[in-house]
Amino acid sequence: MWSDLKYAIADRLFCAEMDDAFRMGVQHGAEFATRNISFQMNLKNKDLTKAQQIGYDKALTALQGAKEIIQDGTGAQVR
Repeated sequence: MWSDLKYAIADRLFCAEMDDAFRMGVQHGAEFATRNISFQMNLKNKDLTKAQQIGYDKALTALQGAKEIIQDGTGAQVR
């Protein structure tokens, strides 16, 4: 009960600030995850067979599409 009251008061007083903090957290999390995945993908492009290279190229294409979706959905800077 006490915690519900604390959250109700905080929601009333700091609603906009909490919404901004949530959006910022989502944006930074999306940037971190996307950059980390991109970095790991760039490390893996060594000594691949032809079939592995084809799969790798398709994965990079999918990653580019995902980056655009993430940027549009969160505003994250993931280029």
